[in-house]
Amino acid sequence: MAEIEANIIPPQRFEQWEYFENIRLNLLEIQQDYLLSQSRTNQNMSS
Repeated sequence: MAEIEANIIPPQRFEQWEYFENIRLNLLEIQQDYLLSQSRTNQNMSS
């Protein structure tokens, strides 16, 4: 993953770069929420 990111050339316009960065952060948040909900359901099943 890190290798792929290193090969990405930042767009010339900063707004565009910021736009993609916001999407990336949103995806990370969604991923974390998903993992949290998964761990909660696993705990509920085990108890």
